[in-house]
Amino acid sequence: MVLRLICIDRSLENGPGHLVVGESYRIGRLSRCAFVLSDLSVSRKHADLFVQEASVVLKDLNSRNGTFLDGQPITKAEVQPGQLVRFGFAQFQLIAHDQPVRAEDELSEASTFLAFARPPLRSAELEQLSKAERRVFDQLLTPLGEKEIASAMGLSQHTVHNHIRAIYRKLEVKSRLELLARWRGKEQHP
Repeated sequence: MVLRLICIDRSLENGPGHLVVGESYRIGRLSRCAFVLSDLSVSRKHADLFVQEASVVLKDLNSRNGTFLDGQPITKAEVQPGQLVRFGFAQFQLIAHDQPVRAEDELSEASTFLAFARPPLRSAELEQLSKAERRVFDQLLTPLGEKEIASAMGLSQHTVHNHIRAIYRKLEVKSRLELLARWRGKEQHP
């Protein structure tokens, strides 16, 4: 069985094509990490991954924005194929293949393909937002939390929260993570 940690939101800059049993991999923004991510919500040294026969053990390294397994925060957990992992806002899925990796695939960018993704945001969708919602939307593209956005904009947390709910409803997303993934898709496909 061959395991791959697949990036599903285009935040991966560099990473191995497949995972080797018994090896450890560091995930973060530093160029020395095995998985180098471009997302600013990811810490420089965010998490460590240890590969077992049919799963991986994931350990958060006290990252600022946390590590999540199927949406739940973790400090250390075993990840099974098919499960979703999030480092800050960067999304991955552990995939298992029955066939061994072919020599020509060794140097491929297989670890960077999109396992699944919603369509990118369209300009017409963004035009639905009011001026106030658009200002909050722009802040949602940063690593700031709701409280920090409210403070930066001089608004109450309640007002910012209501704007975020309206943005999610209008753009048909359920989370900031999904919003960021659709926005990144827009940047890749103008």
